[in-house]
Amino acid sequence: MKKAKLIYGCGSDSYYATQMEVPDPYTWYMDSNGKTHIILSALEVGRGRKEAQVDNVHAMSEIVESIKNNGGKGATVDQIIWLILQDAPDVVEVPEDFPAGIFTKLQKNDIPLKVTSDFLFPERAIKSADEVEKIRTAQHINQQGFARAFEILKQADIAKDNK
Repeated sequence: MKKAKLIYGCGSDSYYATQMEVPDPYTWYMDSNGKTHIILSALEVGRGRKEAQVDNVHAMSEIVESIKNNGGKGATVDQIIWLILQDAPDVVEVPEDFPAGIFTKLQKNDIPLKVTSDFLFPERAIKSADEVEKIRTAQHINQQGFARAFEILKQADIAKDNK
């Protein structure tokens, strides 16, 4: 069975998939051969080609132009369909928090979707040595921040009128 994975958003799964922070939602796709793709806006495509840990970075404007040249509208769902049709998988797995509107439109276009009951990336549950060290560093900084906040609160004078 040819299985693919699809994310639309800009959360922890999309960051894990690309190792790139993007402030706006975007499409990430792993085709049935394991090759990864992202569709980025003109604002992000240059940076994406330098930073994203993916096999293919697609410029949204080029995909939209191709879709419009073939009579389509070029909306987000059209771009996703364009990407999926390059691969033609038997099933496309999406996470539980996948946008409902896009999900419905993909189904109406006969895209075979399956909502994962587990994590889209189960390997995220096991942290690498580098990730563990980054968590330790972040926790240490967090503890320092709270210690400083408690020092400030101890020195504060709160009057009876709460001012």
